[in-house]
Amino acid sequence: MNRIKKGIALLMAAALTFCVLPHITGFAADQTQETIGDMTGDGYITADDALEVLKCAAKLIEAGNLERTADTNADGSITAEDALWVLQYAAGLTDSFPAQQEQVTPTPEPTATPEVTPAPNPRLWIIGDSIAAYHAKDGYERPLYGWGEILPKYYSKDLKINNWAVSSQSSKSYLNEPNYRIAYAKMVPEDYVIISFGHNDHNSTGGTSRLTDPYGGSDEEGSFKYYLKHYYIDPALEKGVTPILMTAVVRCFYSNGVFEEEDIHLEYGRAMRELVEEYAAEGITVYLIDAQTYTYNLYASLTEEEAMLYHGLGQPSWKEWYKDTTHYSEKGARMITDFIVSELDKMPLSLNQYRIQDTDAQ
Repeated sequence: MNRIKKGIALLMAAALTFCVLPHITGFAADQTQETIGDMTGDGYITADDALEVLKCAAKLIEAGNLERTADTNADGSITAEDALWVLQYAAGLTDSFPAQQEQVTPTPEPTATPEVTPAPNPRLWIIGDSIAAYHAKDGYERPLYGWGEILPKYYSKDLKINNWAVSSQSSKSYLNEPNYRIAYAKMVPEDYVIISFGHNDHNSTGGTSRLTDPYGGSDEEGSFKYYLKHYYIDPALEKGVTPILMTAVVRCFYSNGVFEEEDIHLEYGRAMRELVEEYAAEGITVYLIDAQTYTYNLYASLTEEEAMLYHGLGQPSWKEWYKDTTHYSEKGARMITDFIVSELDKMPLSLNQYRIQDTDAQ
């Protein structure tokens, strides 16, 4: 009851602040701290941003891919308290958010967590990049969808699916996201986690913050296998959580009408498959969804025009037309989700008891 009263009080305080501070110009968002608080994406934090957070808290709108932007205190939920933090920042009453103050350092060492009680029903966590994440739907003739948006349609609401994927992340850079710390802190025995990286692990744009080595061994610091093993798989296993690795899907690249994919990108899929075999040799089951091999074979059988139907097509202001050869349209997201679900169906997982028919796909 006290929490409810507190929430109501915070909502009233937020509403009052909007009334008395309607002309707040706002302060520039700290670009070194991603986009926390900047809901409108204009580089400034104003009362308008606080209003958007408040709408998310009141369930008037969906946060979607802005969940980590709105969750200013990094507690895993969006409430009126988050809106108040944005208002305080806009008014110059604070120069940072709790989520920034608590942000983890690169490649943190896993820490022991206290024993926790399993949830009544298993939960499925999604850890990955933009292929799974929520996307804004503006500016595209074929809007972008992540498979993490589609997957809940295949399961009853009794299976809680937490999509914590973040765009542009690698297995290394995701460790700096509040999502990493919060998700692994909240996981409990009998949960499941799908871990999908590889798209950005060879991306050197902006420096080496995302780079991992696909050739190094699982105990060689800096390798793709090392990050997967020490920061995703082992921490999950230690908590009694079932890890499910998923190789990165291919991109829609064709040369003279023939499908091709970068060799370096394919190496990350190979490394992930080898890592699963390493665990198997130790008698440990780590499940694998080989989306890379599936999409490679699929695209090799299609023309470029057929394959592009799976991808976004837009008309941004800076270009007449834009073919998105990486991210999926709804058709593409459903294609890969169908495959993911078909693979999960083959595994002896308790989450399969919650499978339903996706009526939207009929």
